[in-house]
Amino acid sequence: MLKTILDVVAEPFGTARLVEGFCTLNRCAEAGLSVAQMKKVFPALEKHPDDGVTGFIDVGRALLSGQARFPADVFDSAQSRSGGQGPAPAGA
Repeated sequence: MLKTILDVVAEPFGTARLVEGFCTLNRCAEAGLSVAQMKKVFPALEKHPDDGVTGFIDVGRALLSGQARFPADVFDSAQSRSGGQGPAPAGA
């Protein structure tokens, strides 16, 4: 959790852009715009595949509604199990 807080403090504008971007794209999706239409409005989306844009919106919705949570402490316990090499394989 501390690492997450430090990331937000270190990059407050990045955090704000992330939330703003999700909210804007989510509103577009709720208004019935297709990803192709969103790409016309927001050229920065052009380099991302359609399913990536849709996935970003879906994950954002799940996070905001509380249906998904990705605790940062998983890296702490995974590193201790794997000798500091990152997350341990599934089932480890």
